[in-house]
Amino acid sequence: MTTVITGASGHVGINLIRALLSRGRKVRALAHINRKVVGSLDVEVVDANVCDLDSLCRAFEGAEIVYHLAAHISLSMGDWSRCSQINIEGTRNVIEACKRSGVRRLGTFQHHTCPATGALGYTGR
Repeated sequence: MTTVITGASGHVGINLIRALLSRGRKVRALAHINRKVVGSLDVEVVDANVCDLDSLCRAFEGAEIVYHLAAHISLSMGDWSRCSQINIEGTRNVIEACKRSGVRRLGTFQHHTCPATGALGYTGR
Protein backbone atom coordinates (compact mmCIF):
# COMPACT_ATOMS: atom_id res chain seq x y z
CA MET A 1 0.00 0.00 0.00
CA THR A 2 1.41 3.37 -1.04
CA THR A 3 0.81 6.49 1.02
CA VAL A 4 1.32 9.87 -0.65
CA ILE A 5 2.15 13.02 1.29
CA THR A 6 1.80 16.56 -0.04
CA GLY A 7 3.85 19.09 1.90
CA ALA A 8 6.26 16.29 2.70
CA SER A 9 9.23 18.58 3.33
CA GLY A 10 7.45 20.60 6.01
CA HIS A 11 7.64 19.98 9.77
CA VAL A 12 4.47 17.88 9.98
CA GLY A 13 5.19 16.12 6.69
CA ILE A 14 8.69 14.96 7.55
CA ASN A 15 7.56 13.66 10.93
CA LEU A 16 4.64 11.83 9.34
CA ILE A 17 7.02 10.24 6.84
CA ARG A 18 9.26 9.01 9.67
CA ALA A 19 6.26 7.57 11.54
CA LEU A 20 4.96 5.78 8.44
CA LEU A 21 8.39 4.38 7.57
CA SER A 22 8.81 3.08 11.13
CA ARG A 23 5.60 1.09 10.54
CA GLY A 24 6.93 -0.35 7.29
CA ARG A 25 4.74 1.73 4.98
CA LYS A 26 5.72 2.63 1.42
CA VAL A 27 5.76 6.43 1.13
CA ARG A 28 5.66 8.69 -1.92
CA ALA A 29 6.63 12.27 -1.07
CA LEU A 30 5.59 15.18 -3.25
CA ALA A 31 8.40 17.63 -3.68
CA HIS A 32 7.59 21.02 -5.09
CA ILE A 33 10.52 23.11 -3.90
CA ASN A 34 12.68 21.44 -1.25
CA ARG A 35 13.81 17.89 -2.12
CA LYS A 36 16.79 17.80 0.27
CA VAL A 37 14.78 17.09 3.40
CA VAL A 38 12.97 14.05 2.01
CA GLY A 39 15.75 12.88 -0.30
CA SER A 40 17.73 11.32 2.54
CA LEU A 41 14.82 9.09 3.58
CA ASP A 42 13.71 5.80 2.03
CA VAL A 43 10.82 7.31 0.07
CA GLU A 44 9.82 7.71 -3.55
CA VAL A 45 10.13 11.43 -4.35
CA VAL A 46 7.98 12.82 -7.17
CA ASP A 47 7.67 16.29 -8.62
CA ALA A 48 4.16 17.64 -8.28
CA ASN A 49 2.37 20.89 -7.52
CA VAL A 50 -1.00 21.21 -5.79
CA CYS A 51 -1.87 23.93 -8.31
CA ASP A 52 -1.40 21.44 -11.19
CA LEU A 53 -4.17 18.83 -11.25
CA ASP A 54 -2.48 16.65 -13.87
CA SER A 55 0.74 16.41 -11.83
CA LEU A 56 -1.31 15.36 -8.80
CA CYS A 57 -3.15 12.68 -10.75
CA ARG A 58 0.19 11.23 -11.87
CA ALA A 59 1.59 11.42 -8.32
CA PHE A 60 -1.48 9.75 -6.77
CA GLU A 61 -1.58 6.87 -9.26
CA GLY A 62 -1.66 3.56 -7.38
CA ALA A 63 -1.91 5.21 -3.95
CA GLU A 64 -4.41 4.07 -1.36
CA ILE A 65 -3.98 6.96 1.08
CA VAL A 66 -3.11 10.64 0.58
CA TYR A 67 -2.22 13.01 3.40
CA HIS A 68 -2.62 16.58 2.21
CA LEU A 69 -0.29 18.81 4.25
CA ALA A 70 0.89 21.33 1.63
CA ALA A 71 0.13 24.97 2.43
CA HIS A 72 1.36 28.50 2.01
CA ILE A 73 1.78 30.34 5.30
CA SER A 74 1.60 34.12 5.52
CA LEU A 75 0.50 36.81 7.93
CA SER A 76 0.25 39.44 5.23
CA MET A 77 -3.01 40.37 3.51
CA GLY A 78 -0.87 41.26 0.50
CA ASP A 79 -0.21 37.54 0.10
CA TRP A 80 -3.88 36.54 0.06
CA SER A 81 -3.90 35.65 -3.65
CA ARG A 82 -1.04 33.16 -3.22
CA CYS A 83 -2.58 31.72 -0.04
CA SER A 84 -5.91 31.26 -1.80
CA GLN A 85 -4.30 29.65 -4.83
CA ILE A 86 -2.37 27.07 -2.81
CA ASN A 87 -4.55 26.53 0.25
CA ILE A 88 -8.00 26.65 -1.34
CA GLU A 89 -7.59 25.81 -5.02
CA GLY A 90 -4.75 23.41 -4.23
CA THR A 91 -6.96 21.51 -1.79
CA ARG A 92 -9.71 21.32 -4.41
CA ASN A 93 -7.16 19.88 -6.84
CA VAL A 94 -6.02 17.30 -4.29
CA ILE A 95 -9.62 16.17 -3.72
CA GLU A 96 -10.29 15.93 -7.46
CA ALA A 97 -7.02 14.06 -8.09
CA CYS A 98 -7.92 11.58 -5.35
CA LYS A 99 -11.28 10.94 -7.03
CA ARG A 100 -9.73 10.53 -10.48
CA SER A 101 -6.92 8.29 -9.21
CA GLY A 102 -9.06 5.99 -7.07
CA VAL A 103 -7.49 6.98 -3.75
CA ARG A 104 -9.50 5.35 -0.96
CA ARG A 105 -8.64 7.68 1.94
CA LEU A 106 -7.68 11.35 2.19
CA GLY A 107 -6.34 12.92 5.37
CA THR A 108 -5.88 16.66 5.69
CA PHE A 109 -4.18 18.92 8.16
CA GLN A 110 -6.06 22.18 8.42
CA HIS A 111 -4.46 25.25 9.90
CA HIS A 112 -4.84 29.00 9.77
CA THR A 113 -2.20 29.98 7.29
CA CYS A 114 -3.46 33.32 6.01
CA PRO A 115 -5.54 36.13 7.43
CA ALA A 116 -9.20 35.46 6.70
CA THR A 117 -10.24 39.08 7.01
CA GLY A 118 -9.76 39.83 3.31
CA ALA A 119 -11.97 36.93 2.32
CA LEU A 120 -14.68 38.10 4.69
CA GLY A 121 -14.47 41.74 3.65
CA TYR A 122 -13.22 42.91 7.06
CA THR A 123 -10.40 45.42 6.90
CA GLY A 124 -9.62 45.68 10.61
CA ARG A 125 -10.88 49.25 10.86
